[in-house]
Parts: sequence; C-alpha cells; structure tokens
Amino acid sequence: MDIYLKKVSVTYMKNTPFEKKALDNINLHIPKGTITGIIGHTGSGKSTLIQLIAGLIHPSTGTVKIGEMDWKNKKALAELRKQVGIVFQYPEHQLFEETVEKDIAFGPSNYGFTEVERLEAVKEAMELVKLPYEKFAHRSPFELSGGQKRRVAIAGVIAFRPKILILDEPSAGLDPIGKKDIFKMITELHQKQNMTTIIVSHSMDEVANFADNLIVLNQGKVLLEGTPQKVFNRVDLLQENNLDIPEITKLIKLLNQKITPPIPLSCFSIDELEYYLSIRLKEKK
Repeated sequence: MDIYLKKVSVTYMKNTPFEKKALDNINLHIPKGTITGIIGHTGSGKSTLIQLIAGLIHPSTGTVKIGEMDWKNKKALAELRKQVGIVFQYPEHQLFEETVEKDIAFGPSNYGFTEVERLEAVKEAMELVKLPYEKFAHRSPFELSGGQKRRVAIAGVIAFRPKILILDEPSAGLDPIGKKDIFKMITELHQKQNMTTIIVSHSMDEVANFADNLIVLNQGKVLLEGTPQKVFNRVDLLQENNLDIPEITKLIKLLNQKITPPIPLSCFSIDELEYYLSIRLKEKK
C-alpha cells in the first residue's frame, strides 16, 4: 500500500498557551513495498508522523491516505488499522501473557481469527522471526533474552498480517550483535512478506545500510527526502541543522582530504570502502 500525506499539519493543545505544531504542512509519498527510514532530532515530528500513518491520531489539517482510503472515512479507518502494524520502542516491555504463543496470538484473536487460523498465524510469525514454535511457544516470554523478547513482540504485530509495518527504534538497547541480527531479520521479513516497512531510527549507519528511502524531519518539516545516497550527499545541510551522518561517511570525508579522485559519499559499507581503496592503490601503482 502506498502512503500519501498532502498538506498535513498536526497541532497539539490547540488554542491553549501550550499549543505546539508537531508537523507543519508536509507532503510525502512512501511507495508500496519499500523500506523507508525516518530520521531527525527528538521533537522533530517522527513519532507524530508514524502515529498518523498508524491511524492513532488525526491530522489537524490536510489528508492522509493509505492506498485509496482516507483516514477521514471512519469505516475505512477501522479497516485500515488492521493493515498497519506498529512496534513501539522497547516493545518487550509490553509483553504480558504467560507464554510466548499466547502473547503472539493476542492480535489475531482481537481481529477475529478462528482457532485454526490463529495457530497458523502464530506459527508463521514465529518462523519469520526465527523463534522455532516447538522450542519457544510454551515458554514464558520473561525467561528469554532481550533480543528474543523483541522478536516475540515483533511476531505479535506481524501475526495479524499487516501490509504496513512500522518500527520505532527497533535496535534500541541491544548490543552490536543484537542490532545486526534484528536488522537482518527485519530485512528478511520485509522481503518475504512484501510489506511497506517504515523504520524510525537515530542511527544514521543503520538507515543508510537498510533503507531504500529516507525522510529527514526537522522542526516538524521535511528537511530532506530521497535515497540514502541523495540524503547523505547533503552533508553540509545536515550538519548545519546539527544532524549526524554515518560514521563511514565521516571517515570517507577525512580520507578524501588525502585521496584523489575522492571516494563517493554514497559508499555506506566497509566492503564498498575496501573496493574503492583497492582501486586507489592500483591507480597509485
């Protein structure tokens, strides 16, 4: 499902001394089947944007459409909420059932799945997040590691088979291996389920490597939008707005002070960097 926002603004506590415009007249198109990263400072509007897409809040002005359906249509809104799954930051804190299976089955149960459909959905979701049903289904989620708990929480969202998956800081609090594993899982999940995936992250390195497109928010407005290559080529604009860039981009900027011709700032992986450095070495010989 494509996602469209047209002239959308969101104002909290309107007509009070505490009025705050969280989003200011933004226009966006998130294409169906892509992985889109949303980045920006705390307070830039990231959380408001994903809550809008999930149908948890309404725009103060403007239009939000998922496919051909508009959030203003109440019947469509109820149906569309079944198509959008959102995994909030530290989702493992929301686990509450006595077994992994019961926790994952909560969503499908609420959406009217039959007992047979529910079991099938649970098994499918557990397989997708790489938690074998026979090994984990009857264990308490509170006995699992942090990374495994997060996988259970994600399984609970994808079990009702949404067409759009939103993840808010999916690697927050995990160690480096856990972060790498969770993003590998998200990428595989995206490919297998052909979902539209939206990732909110503070890590420029993560979104540079995993997202097809990026949306950079700043003070409720869209500062930049496009592929990671396009966005991170605007280093000066990002730094002017006190936004970070990937660590590998910082390294390349330093290397380019010594190397000719320069290495492209669109290089985001160590393998790519090694390739360009090997070419430069051959050129010197």
